[in-house]
Amino acid sequence: MLKHSGNTEVKARATEDGFEFPPQAMPDGSVIHPESDYKEPLFKSILRDKRLQDAVLTQEKIKAEYTKLVDAYDKAEIGQRIEWPALGRTLIKRSDAFKIRLEPKGAGDVSRLIAKIAYEFGFLLAGREFLLNQKVAEPLKKFIMTGEAQSGLSVMRVDTAVSDYAPAHFISFQVYDSFTKVVVGFFGSIAYMLIAPPLEQGILQRIADTYQCPDIMGVEFQQDLQKGTLGFWALLPDGKNQYIGPKRSA
Repeated sequence: MLKHSGNTEVKARATEDGFEFPPQAMPDGSVIHPESDYKEPLFKSILRDKRLQDAVLTQEKIKAEYTKLVDAYDKAEIGQRIEWPALGRTLIKRSDAFKIRLEPKGAGDVSRLIAKIAYEFGFLLAGREFLLNQKVAEPLKKFIMTGEAQSGLSVMRVDTAVSDYAPAHFISFQVYDSFTKVVVGFFGSIAYMLIAPPLEQGILQRIADTYQCPDIMGVEFQQDLQKGTLGFWALLPDGKNQYIGPKRSA
């Protein structure tokens, strides 16, 4: 997985809580660290700096200058450059407003993963009634197990149509007269659409009755990684939606 900010490219790993990236060297010779753990590596590198040892700086003096440098960095604005000649260090506070490009860790097709997510979400929504469905659930199960193409089943990558980076995962399960559509999105920046044969319109009846939304045509789940919140919406005709849970705090 790669994250980009301007002309800077940063390797990172996607996790359920967002992104993690290790300390790494940049093309200009600098080294980046996540703000959560930059202080200890910075201090160790300063203590090992032969130039400072040759300058006969005492450890107490180095610690004092290091404390001032860290304090100045913590108070800096995004993009500000902190020059610290006493320690021979320059720190730059970079923005974390990255553009995201996700890449698989290894070779392989994600279609079976998307099918598995669709299958499990369908069960979450309709339970046993979905599992017994021969038109959708059964082909999904065979495709997940074998990877063999199934009639009426296809997976493709789609544009998320989100102009700004939104750190959220989502699953949209929609039932139409002629087909079933499931869209699975990761980190608000990449999504896959699964098209399957049509399901019975009553497959979502339990949700329609529970939340009094008789015109329901689908359900969407969202996990906001920044706020740490979850939400479900009933998808209604004409692009409308109705929040159905969990209950929001006042």
